[in-house]
Amino acid sequence: MRNFLILHNPTAGKRIDSKRIVRLTDRLTAEGFEWTLDQSLYPNYFTEKYSELLPLPYTDIIICGGDGTVHEVVNIFWR
Repeated sequence: MRNFLILHNPTAGKRIDSKRIVRLTDRLTAEGFEWTLDQSLYPNYFTEKYSELLPLPYTDIIICGGDGTVHEVVNIFWR
């Protein structure tokens, strides 16, 4: 069973609105996938939260944010 971690930076770029996040999570639920949504609260939030928790129990990671968010997440999970 696939289990998604959705990392969302609500202040990134053009700001992915909450309606898009709801559509994404609704679709994942409809397809029978499990998912967890986490939103960045401040710069380096994901680094602080997830660096010490590796390995994580997720099969997939979805990054919703700008290039800074992608860069942060890549440096956490693919060292």
